Amino acid sequence: METMSAQESKATLSELGARVRAWRARRGMTRKALASDSGLSERFLADVESGKGNVSINSLEAAARALNI
Repeated sequence: METMSAQESKATLSELGARVRAWRARRGMTRKALASDSGLSERFLADVESGKGNVSINSLEAAARALNI
């Protein structure tokens, strides 16, 4: 089984963050509203959207549920 390189991992997190930001924007949600609806902190969401946060499946699921996706 191959592992991702650090560069590939960074690119994946950046893409994920861009998608979360786009989904949130399409729904007209602020980061504060998404934080409230998902139970995740605004700081964590800011890190995710900027590609800095390493997201667990549980956190991703909480954000997806709050975004109705």
